[in-house]
Amino acid sequence: MTALPRIALSVFFALLVLVSSPETAPADSLPPLSGRWTQSAMTVRWRIGQWGDACGPRPSGGGARRASVTINQSGNELVITGGGRSYRTSQCWEQYPGLRRVSHSGGQRAWANVCKTSKTDPRQTTIRTNINATDNAISFAETGQYQFVVQGQNCTASVGRWRNYTLVQRAGEPAPNSQEPELRAGKTVPAKKAKKSAAQPKRSAHKSAANCTKRGLPASLQIHPLKKLMRSGENFRFQATVRDAKGCRLGVEPKWELLASPDGMTMPKPGTVSLSDDAPEQVVKITATIPGRTVTVEVEVASSARYRSLLELGGFNEEGEGTRTKAPSSTANSISTTSVTAEDGSKTRKMVFLGVVGFVAVGLALIGFMMIRRGRQAAAVAEEKKVAAIGKQAAAAAKAEPPPRPRQARNPALSKTAVVTPGMTADRQRNFSGTQVVEAPPAQTPPGQAPPGQQREVKTSPVLVPNPQIQPVAAAPAAPPPVITVCPRCSTRYADGSQFCGQDGATLVPANS
Repeated sequence: MTALPRIALSVFFALLVLVSSPETAPADSLPPLSGRWTQSAMTVRWRIGQWGDACGPRPSGGGARRASVTINQSGNELVITGGGRSYRTSQCWEQYPGLRRVSHSGGQRAWANVCKTSKTDPRQTTIRTNINATDNAISFAETGQYQFVVQGQNCTASVGRWRNYTLVQRAGEPAPNSQEPELRAGKTVPAKKAKKSAAQPKRSAHKSAANCTKRGLPASLQIHPLKKLMRSGENFRFQATVRDAKGCRLGVEPKWELLASPDGMTMPKPGTVSLSDDAPEQVVKITATIPGRTVTVEVEVASSARYRSLLELGGFNEEGEGTRTKAPSSTANSISTTSVTAEDGSKTRKMVFLGVVGFVAVGLALIGFMMIRRGRQAAAVAEEKKVAAIGKQAAAAAKAEPPPRPRQARNPALSKTAVVTPGMTADRQRNFSGTQVVEAPPAQTPPGQAPPGQQREVKTSPVLVPNPQIQPVAAAPAAPPPVITVCPRCSTRYADGSQFCGQDGATLVPANS
């Protein structure tokens, strides 16, 4: 790899790291959190474990109402006043005698507390409080574990508390007034025009009512929100609006359906989602359908810690509702919506930056490809030159070779002469037609050697070694001497062992007897 492609890759990876690195702001540039805020109603969920009659009444309640509060930033801590109680981020929300704080961590945007009872206290309690803040929102979450024994019976229970705070006016900033522009349907409307439009609701409503006396068939379906972030133990109802082609609202409820069988999630009523206390983290899709229209919404179940992280990342408001307002439809017609979304320009800037980085990377890749191709072409040209030089050298060597030696002329006198092998007969000699036959000269023997046919041939035989594996074979016993018989009458001798004489039939007797 040449130097330029390596530089191109280094630049590309450096730009990729810059894009993927999170955008952080220095602590000094964070705006203060002091000002007027609105706190939501506190959601409380109790989960009872072992609880008998001796434990007393089951715990319940403990929530707080929605109210306007004032938040003052004291060092790294927040002091929340209003709603019938004063609270500090250095405390646990639940307070009763015997419960004391055992750990605390805090900063400009996050706080955590742990409160416990002493080990000798029969009521063992552990409270964990977590508070996370952005520039315009604060989330509060607290969990509690309770365990004690009454008359030999275990009593266990747990609780979860959640609430959100929304900024109304930051300290040191002007209060919102009628001179400020109004954001309506994604457009900026001057304050004077907004007053005029606000003064005409009755006429518009009257005109709308007059046009909607005769309603048509459902033509559009709007669901709010399109995505909901929930925690275990919570309930939520989606808002569905069905309108006809003229925009008149129809009292029609769409058909709701869970696309899967999620764990710990039920739909007791149309459009209402209920989560059990032990519902796991998951993403569930739900469809709302009217004739010719279908809208898909999502419910994301997250833990308390992940819930706060998702709120900080954006895409959800303080109530955990998604800010996306347009949804895909199963038909070609679009689904109407009147929600307003404040879009974040950072995503657009990031996409533009990614486009520029991609363009630069593609350009560098093309340059590297061209250089590699040019290098290959140069190598091919060099190879061709080398082959041509070798051809020239071969041609020069061929020119430098000496001419071939001329062949000697044959003797005409010997052209018709044949050598006859000694011992060839005259008939065989006549077979050479037209050829003069002469006798072959005698072979000359080199000095110091015998003539042919008298040389002594010497043969070398290898030394034979007896094989120890071969055992000598014993000699066969000698055959017994033949028995000679004789005829007592004619005295004829027989050596073949005959018993009777062949001439007179007499019985033969041994010759020795």
